Amino acid sequence: MGNFFRYSSFFPAGAIPLAAVRYVPAWQSRLRKSTFGIMIEIGDLMEPSRILRIAFLFLAFSSCQKAPSKIGVAMVLTGLNSEIGVSGRNAVQLAVDEMNAEGGARGRKIELIIRDDGSDSERALAVDEELRAKGAVAIIGHMISASGALAVKAATGMEFPIISPTISSSDYVGKDDYLFRVLGDSGMQGNVLAGYAYKEMKLRRIATLFESTNRSYTASVETAFRKEFESLGGTVLPAIAFPSGIGFDLNPIADALRKTDCDGVLSVAGAADNAALCALLEKKGSGLPVFAGMWSMTPDLIQLGGRSADRIIISGLMDSDSASPSYRRFVDGYEKRFGFPPTFASLYSYEAARYLVAAIEKSRSLRGKDIKEAMLSLGQFEGLQDSFTLDRFGDPDRSFSVFGVRDGRFVKIK
Repeated sequence: MGNFFRYSSFFPAGAIPLAAVRYVPAWQSRLRKSTFGIMIEIGDLMEPSRILRIAFLFLAFSSCQKAPSKIGVAMVLTGLNSEIGVSGRNAVQLAVDEMNAEGGARGRKIELIIRDDGSDSERALAVDEELRAKGAVAIIGHMISASGALAVKAATGMEFPIISPTISSSDYVGKDDYLFRVLGDSGMQGNVLAGYAYKEMKLRRIATLFESTNRSYTASVETAFRKEFESLGGTVLPAIAFPSGIGFDLNPIADALRKTDCDGVLSVAGAADNAALCALLEKKGSGLPVFAGMWSMTPDLIQLGGRSADRIIISGLMDSDSASPSYRRFVDGYEKRFGFPPTFASLYSYEAARYLVAAIEKSRSLRGKDIKEAMLSLGQFEGLQDSFTLDRFGDPDRSFSVFGVRDGRFVKIK
């Protein structure tokens, strides 16, 4: 008996057919149907060249699945600010897993390429270049305002979109660039704190500190606070800048504050620094209230500061007591997946991922210029706790609230 080539085409639900051609003895050949599809057999009377052409077509057909849409994630995953970056990365992974289960983007699965930018501007620039080279169509990151400066400039020159969950420095406001933000201008944090300190707490004389390595963010909060507080009739003492990091001793600053003629302190720094400051003021018997920007609004502040953190007043957005159904689902999903509660960085990273993919779906192509156009034309976007719109510069219209620490958790007070 002659020999045959057999072609099998399987059609599992929702999948692209998988093709294969294999050689079988003629006595085994027959046309069969199965629950998966149809098996077709080709006899050896067919010319070998034709068989090879058919085999090639079948194999080509089997490999025609669409390549995934690649998105870069550039966040600080090690070092001093890693709590923000790790919680942000987790939320992006959660969002993308959900969206892939919903069908992905433009009929393609979404693939994340994750890198650590080290909260450093030079490293952030190098990471972004690597992500572009690996085929990412956009980046979700960076988390610290100071680390994004070089990356944003380079991305704008190459028409490459970056959407940041937490960059909020006033330095980026009103710029026609390729940076898009889901968190409002940090200057508004200073305005909200100044109004609360003067009008609600009746304070009139404030000492100010700010962390110097993330000056793009910290100085913008301090400057806005100073301008607003003084416009209301209060006095703001000259600012003290200090470097963050292991080994820096805040004792001299705490001693100076205790002796200073002031009735409150603005300290624009990260959670670890402000936890240490609160603990030192407590130890030295000072009852000064401490005002802080959203950068401090992470579990580290409460865990490291203990009861002394109860004195802190923060301008932020994330309300842990929100009854929003989408927010509650997000919290449940995050805690189930990672074993601990989300932070503000988690919430806004999740929103950034959802916003970017919505724009990719709407975009005419995967070119950066088209994605930018789509991001600016999405209109009102439903976040986890509120809705927001990006203006023509990619800046959001979101307002900040005032939070305190009560019984080991952040509570909205105004």
